[in-house]
Amino acid sequence: MNVSDLLRRYSIDEPIIYVKNLHGQWVKLEHLPPYTILEVETTDETIEALAIDAYMALTVCRETSSLEDARPYAVRLQIREKTATC
Repeated sequence: MNVSDLLRRYSIDEPIIYVKNLHGQWVKLEHLPPYTILEVETTDETIEALAIDAYMALTVCRETSSLEDARPYAVRLQIREKTATC
């Protein structure tokens, strides 16, 4: 499943997507990232996903079938629905 599929599954039309950088800070993304989703956790307000770059996913999956082998290449995403402000 990719990010677009994830948004469709949770009916999120206007997402705000953050990625956790190497320093542990959340950085807002301007465009949908080309990531393949590995794991998903949800709360009332956010979706957190462990994801891997689509190209890296193809490369890793060709060499191994283990999700654990993909973890070192994964990033953490946080997705929120854009809320209307008055």
